[in-house]
Amino acid sequence: MTIKKVSMMKEETTHAISLDGEWRLRAIGKSPKAIELSESIIKANVPGTVHTDLMSAGVIPDPFYRDNESKVQWVEDTDWEYSREFELSQEDALFPGIYLTFEGIDTVADVFLNNKRVLHAQNMFVTHRVRVDRFIRIGTNSVRVVIHSPKAFAIRREKKYGRIFAELDSYRVHIRKAQYSFGWDWGPRLATSGIWRNVHLDFVKDVFVEDVHLSTLEIRQGKVKALFMGKFQSVSGAGLRGRQVRVSVFNDKRSQDFVFPIGPSVKKELSLSGIEAWWTHDFGDPELYGVKVEVLDRNDDDVSTRNFRTGFRTIRLLREGDRIGESFIFELNGRRIFIKGADWIPSDSFLPRVDDYRVLVKAACDANMNMLRVWGGGVYEDERFYNACDENGILVWQDFMFACASYPEYDAFLGEVEAEATENVGRISNHPCVAVFCGNNESEWIWQTKTGRPVDEMPGAAIFDKKLRQIVKKVSPEISYWRSSPFGGRNPNSQSEGNHHQWEVWSAFKSPAEYRKNTARFVTEFGFQAPPSLATIDSFTEPMDCDMQSKIIRLHNKQIEGTERLYRFLSGEVKMAKDFKDVVSQMQLVQAKATKTGVEHWRTRKWKTAGTIFWQLNDCWPVSSWSAVDYHKRPKALYYWAKNFYKPVKLVIEDEADHARVYLVNDTMETISGELITSVMDVRGNILMNSTKKIFMRANSVASLDKFPMSEFRKEDVFVHAHVVVNSSTGKTVDEEEHILVPWLDFRFEMPHVQVHVKEEKESMLVQLKSDRFIQGVFLPLNEKVGELSDNFFSLVPNVEKFVRYSGTRTLDRLQVRFPLIADLKLG
Repeated sequence: MTIKKVSMMKEETTHAISLDGEWRLRAIGKSPKAIELSESIIKANVPGTVHTDLMSAGVIPDPFYRDNESKVQWVEDTDWEYSREFELSQEDALFPGIYLTFEGIDTVADVFLNNKRVLHAQNMFVTHRVRVDRFIRIGTNSVRVVIHSPKAFAIRREKKYGRIFAELDSYRVHIRKAQYSFGWDWGPRLATSGIWRNVHLDFVKDVFVEDVHLSTLEIRQGKVKALFMGKFQSVSGAGLRGRQVRVSVFNDKRSQDFVFPIGPSVKKELSLSGIEAWWTHDFGDPELYGVKVEVLDRNDDDVSTRNFRTGFRTIRLLREGDRIGESFIFELNGRRIFIKGADWIPSDSFLPRVDDYRVLVKAACDANMNMLRVWGGGVYEDERFYNACDENGILVWQDFMFACASYPEYDAFLGEVEAEATENVGRISNHPCVAVFCGNNESEWIWQTKTGRPVDEMPGAAIFDKKLRQIVKKVSPEISYWRSSPFGGRNPNSQSEGNHHQWEVWSAFKSPAEYRKNTARFVTEFGFQAPPSLATIDSFTEPMDCDMQSKIIRLHNKQIEGTERLYRFLSGEVKMAKDFKDVVSQMQLVQAKATKTGVEHWRTRKWKTAGTIFWQLNDCWPVSSWSAVDYHKRPKALYYWAKNFYKPVKLVIEDEADHARVYLVNDTMETISGELITSVMDVRGNILMNSTKKIFMRANSVASLDKFPMSEFRKEDVFVHAHVVVNSSTGKTVDEEEHILVPWLDFRFEMPHVQVHVKEEKESMLVQLKSDRFIQGVFLPLNEKVGELSDNFFSLVPNVEKFVRYSGTRTLDRLQVRFPLIADLKLG
């Protein structure tokens, strides 16, 4: 019997033995490479992948370096065998229930225990658990995992069931495997195989917890109504009759316990008091509580336990008709929340080596983001990702793992989908960060665009319209389900209802100014490319490669005509530098400015538009892409600009024909009372116009604060500087903004003289800068990792001090300051 489980078995069994660690790996099959390597036994690490083991053994080169990706494609065509032995004691053999559990196999595999096949797997996204009492023995036991070529499996299925529409390789839709591993427009083709999550033997004496879920029905003034749902199994034959479960909800102040009878399936409403709600970090504290579920025997002794953390909150997706169409607004604990975020892709092509979840989620939090969207071509993420989002107060938009394709509906495939969705919805939805489940990425939109036919005629439509919706409603009814991203009814990419992807800019070569014409209700993808940091480029190139048009740099840009787009937009925005280092910085600045244009436009439309999620936060390898943080966790200009354009209180200055308008966006729950001070200056700091205006802003709102004619000031050396002061006695500035009135290409920057002072403090260094000229895009080339530098690619206003904090390891006694926008301007 095979049981596909939801929960973490190590915490809910009487006893467990890990089978992680060193295994043996060898190539098998009849391919030339398999025959060549058939006598080679390679040291393997579990969890791991075949590729990383082959790299460690020196069999293949690093696929991320130069053009090595093309040299390792044979790996996906080969079958592989993992093997190891383990010892079983006489004491362990006495347990009535013994289970072999694989938390993740990538992807199509047969598992043999003592040469008996005990399991067949063909879904990367589920836990496989098989009872092995009959096959295991006291003493030495052997386990083998034969993993078949994912490409060959998918092609065989396509031949059997027929080809259907898909972007990229059509056969990928027939295998339940991370779709990006077959290559994407930001990622390499590295179709992995391996035992990619933990393996363990679980020993059960009697009853065990199969699954638990605790959801918030209502929260009001510290009182919570919660719904407990659990599934339990007995392995000893004694059954569940007369057994009880104790559910404890606790923090460091108190514990609240509930005891009630159990059966195979249990639903019980719990009433909790003294509970503090879980909030996103920008609205409050992300309060978390421990939950302990204990199955008790007839003597009230604990025989099986499951522990997890959760938070209590209500989350709703408000879709209400209005004069525009239909709203798309998230409401957290009864408060509307404007979403500010980025899309999340897998953080490596080789998933077992990802160890930076907390770093990247904290980076999103520090950039004032309150949502990450887990994109549907990757994986249902590791628990560490959702834990980090819980702790940092970041909401998660969770796609199911389907992307840019129609999908088949034969029985074997639908069975895999049901098992996968049921397990992952149950696992993930215990995390308070989860805000919505979404059926797929772009499938309906691409289908209608390419075929002109209605979305319900798309193969797989029933999966996204019905099957996944029903599973979410059954397993986690408190969380909303949305069919696709984007989706808006008859028009999948509508601007009047649902959510929207804006790819006219960049992909269709349109200017970022087009963002200001877009009236979407909620934007879940839009973006602009740039190269990674210089230190990251050095990691995959030789000095001869360091030219944006070199073969190696172009290979590390996976979009068709990606390099051409970089140059097209660069030439239209700045005076192009000659030095490669400055070209990289210029491209990053153009990316940051373009994204800022879209975000600020949609923020000024607050509640007409209720969220912006830009593509993308992170990378899976070193590449020119749309990311804000590159593969080696080095921030691009976009990351620093996001910290600014996603501030909870944000000034926005927009040109409107012959005048400029100043908006203030207030995403906080506090009113703002103070002064708006606006100055028009020339590049040397001479004030041409000055204005002070009293302001009062309601909480969680947006307002146009000022409008003034600019025709006489629309010059090539003039800029606007505005700031909001909220306390006249202290002069506290809540935000400030600089805005030039002509394109960078036309602005007459002058070479500045910048004074730089560095002060060593206890755990960081404080850099003080002061300039005699106005300059934008000031760059400190420190090769910093995310979190080490408080700001970069910033503006300096004449005679106004700028402070930047650095907590990295480099000494700053010879700190350079570069000006990429005027890279070739000489001091005259």
